[in-house]
This record gives sequence, structure tokens and C-alpha cells, in this order.
Amino acid sequence: MIGGSGVMRRQLGRLISLSALPNVNVRVISAASGAYPAVSTAFSILSFVEHPMPSADLTTAHWRKSSTSNGGGNECVEIASLTSGAAVRDSKDPHAGALVLTPPAWDGLRAAVRQVGR
Repeated sequence: MIGGSGVMRRQLGRLISLSALPNVNVRVISAASGAYPAVSTAFSILSFVEHPMPSADLTTAHWRKSSTSNGGGNECVEIASLTSGAAVRDSKDPHAGALVLTPPAWDGLRAAVRQVGR
């Protein structure tokens, strides 16, 4: 726990109040999962009205290693094609979760990766 029980209580209260908003989707990671890998860094999850944040059952997903992963094993991702888009996860830590993308978001990510690779 970071910040003690008082901080945790205020954080939970804020999450509860924000979850009532129509444009907020609160997702909870099980305590059994341990500390979230990004706990020491800032991050943002963005979702847009025209492309709402998808959710998917990934238990039967067929994962394959990205063709752009490096051979050194330091930057490896796995990709699963979904009927609702695609999912991407860290191949070194597959149980840490996955980023699920709508088809337009997946197309945008692929285009951005190609642009950076040039």
C-alpha cells in the first residue's frame, strides 16, 4: 500500500464518485496480481466516443510474436487478432494484462510503428 489507509480511502472515494460519470470506465486489478508494473510511472488510458474502449475475453486468444520484436528479447510483444480488433501484450510478462484495440486504433498503431521504423 502506498500512502497509508487514509490515502487509500480518499483514492477509493474519488474513484467511486468518478465511476458515476457516463464517460468513465473504472477497471480494478486484483490484489493477487501484485503491484501494477506502472505503479512508479505516469500513464494515461484514452478512449474516444467514436471509438469506445473495447473489452474482450482473451482466454482463448491465439497469441503470436510480433515480427518487429527485436532478437535480443528486450522488446518483445505478442499480438492476438480479435473479431473486435487486436490485443497486444508483453511476451515476457503475459499475465500482466493486454492492451485491447478497436480496428481503427489497431490500424493507427500499426501505421505509427511503420512510420517510426523508417
